[in-house]
Amino acid sequence: MTNQPKYTDEQPVERQSVTPTIEFLERPPLVMRRPFCLLDGRAYAATWLDVAVTYPEKRSTSGKLVRAKSKMVRHEQRLYIVRDDGIVFGDGAPEPLIALPFRVDLPEIPPPQKCWTVQGVGRFRQGERPDPATLFVRLVDVIDHFIDFSRSLTDQRTMAELLATYVFATWLLDAFNVIGYLWPSGEHGSGKTQVLLLAAELSYLGMVIQAGGSYATLRDMADYGATLAFDDAEDLASPRRTDPEKRTLLLAGNRRGSYVTVKESVGKGKWRTRYINAFCPRLFSAIKLPDSVLASRTIVLPLVRTMDRSKANAEPLDFNLWPHERQRLVDDLWAMAAANLPSLVAGGYDGLVAREAQLSGRNLEPWRAMLAVARWLDDVDEKGPATETTIREQV
Repeated sequence: MTNQPKYTDEQPVERQSVTPTIEFLERPPLVMRRPFCLLDGRAYAATWLDVAVTYPEKRSTSGKLVRAKSKMVRHEQRLYIVRDDGIVFGDGAPEPLIALPFRVDLPEIPPPQKCWTVQGVGRFRQGERPDPATLFVRLVDVIDHFIDFSRSLTDQRTMAELLATYVFATWLLDAFNVIGYLWPSGEHGSGKTQVLLLAAELSYLGMVIQAGGSYATLRDMADYGATLAFDDAEDLASPRRTDPEKRTLLLAGNRRGSYVTVKESVGKGKWRTRYINAFCPRLFSAIKLPDSVLASRTIVLPLVRTMDRSKANAEPLDFNLWPHERQRLVDDLWAMAAANLPSLVAGGYDGLVAREAQLSGRNLEPWRAMLAVARWLDDVDEKGPATETTIREQV
């Protein structure tokens, strides 16, 4: 008789590998690639919160896990996802990240002052929802406090409302197919930079960028849908003096579905093609006016040097001067966007503006998102400021 091999627990039986099952999907799996977005009709906001993590065990020098003699506490920054109904996903939250119906791909962490704070998330979880019209008036108050729009397109309050409407549009970007650029223009000392600083502090992931900012940084920020505010953008007005890649990124991003392709190294001699989502809001400040290509996407805000000493000497980055607390405003903007983006999309305001506006084509595009926000604000608060009327008159 042939000797049969003996098998023990230490000697597993060799077997044939199981053939994997393949299922064809009707559509690609959903992926969250921006810190705030609409997925399958629901709004999701990402934030990175500081947490204290207590570890009851540690690894010994031999690599084994042993119980720690004293508490090991580490301060960490962890990712949490907030859904429009107030449910939070993440470590220690009511739901784990794995319970999300999509994959999260957010490799970059925005600056903490731009993120939704733990206090703001807590209020949202408890059911607190800021009234959009009241929040809009608070934004207008802040803008009116710092910026003098004398001899601009229209009266002071309406100009402050116009800028506040654009700020709202940056938070509700997924509701629109096109968004215009703002271009504050005027001589030295006219307040161009003040407009950019203030807009960046209030807008979604707003960042003030000098014209010499690296292309790689701009690329990653645009991919997140951040609001890019370019100060001293004179060179950008000239195609001959602008980095071609940077200018391509700037010009490609006013319409949904705009992508810029780049090659990235993934190892020695290996490269991959990356598709950058360039659709994001932008502001530019410059003495000169934009060239014809940029101008077709842009609303120019003319400014002159103010004679109001209180506005001339006020520093927008001194948050103690703000008539409303800056961080609470940012938290409420996160909450407003998360709570209202689905209904804004479902209401079809972007298409409504396209059907009702007197302008058409390229002439309408820079104003389209702002008019949609204004129309929505009028609908949610009929007794509030006649925002759409004033902006429509200006158009």
